[in-house]
Amino acid sequence: MNFPPRNSTFLIRHLVYQIFVFKIQIYSFFSDLSRNKFVELPPECTSFRSLERLLLYHNSIRAIPEEVVHLRALKYLDLR
Repeated sequence: MNFPPRNSTFLIRHLVYQIFVFKIQIYSFFSDLSRNKFVELPPECTSFRSLERLLLYHNSIRAIPEEVVHLRALKYLDLR
């Protein structure tokens, strides 16, 4: 089998994706990704159209990607 390279960036993104999907499955409208030391918004965040609340505080995010406009249901974004 061909697996993707096992570098730290891949492993972190994969783990973030698994955590995010798990939280979205439980809370289809709410996700708490705070205190994860992110420097950018995980791309997977913008694929959940029903997301209403996204908590990202205590991260180091410096810019919000343009794709965030796809989150039409988003009412609350916490970036403190």
